[in-house]
Amino acid sequence: MVNITLARKYWDKAFDYYFKGKSDRAIAAGRKAMELNPGYVRPHWIIGYAFLHRETPDRESAIKEFRQLVEKDPRWCEGHTALGGVLAKQGRIIEAVKCYREALRLKPQQPGLRIHLAQLLLKRNDYREAISVLRGIDSPFRTEIDAYHLLARAMEEFIRFRDAHPEMADRFIDLNYSDLVADPLAAVRRVYRQLDIVLTEQATERMRQLMGQRTRYRKHNPKLTEFGVDVLREARRFSQYCFRFGVPCQ
Repeated sequence: MVNITLARKYWDKAFDYYFKGKSDRAIAAGRKAMELNPGYVRPHWIIGYAFLHRETPDRESAIKEFRQLVEKDPRWCEGHTALGGVLAKQGRIIEAVKCYREALRLKPQQPGLRIHLAQLLLKRNDYREAISVLRGIDSPFRTEIDAYHLLARAMEEFIRFRDAHPEMADRFIDLNYSDLVADPLAAVRRVYRQLDIVLTEQATERMRQLMGQRTRYRKHNPKLTEFGVDVLREARRFSQYCFRFGVPCQ
């Protein structure tokens, strides 16, 4: 039998227990609220976070609660955000990205969502989409949120990772973009050679054909100032990367 008044009391208790650090009681109170009023779905939210804040966090149980929440209340942005956050902690980046994309669709003016989504995209090396998310035309923070700052930080973390794992040196190939443009085939041969892959004559010929079509593309050399970017500031941010790989900061 539905008891809306009593269900609300248990819903409030669930919040009180959660903020007092009593996770198990918060979970029990949240479930009781939904039992008394099956129309309540947002207690899944507090129950999920209670699982995360147990002495030993139970992320899989939290994911289960947040999934039920977004299934029952798909238009509540916070449910998708909560699910995306815990999926990201579990290393399930692709699923987390989907959740944050949906949350951002529901609340496009939330700068925090843009930042979290961009950080996940950078982990996948999706730099173009990350910048697009942070500088989206529907964002009120288009000139304040700095996509290049995240990109520079990602590069710094990448360099630190390489330095910390010298045993993995043979897994990386440093290829200058200017070398690729100047002689694409030589650059590709170098990559194949380092990866110990045979470059067949058929593949080589197809690359030559593609190279011969390059002139059909419109040439454009955009300048950073066209996008409202402070060139000197960006050069400083990427100085470590430029110094490391001998790339001019320009």
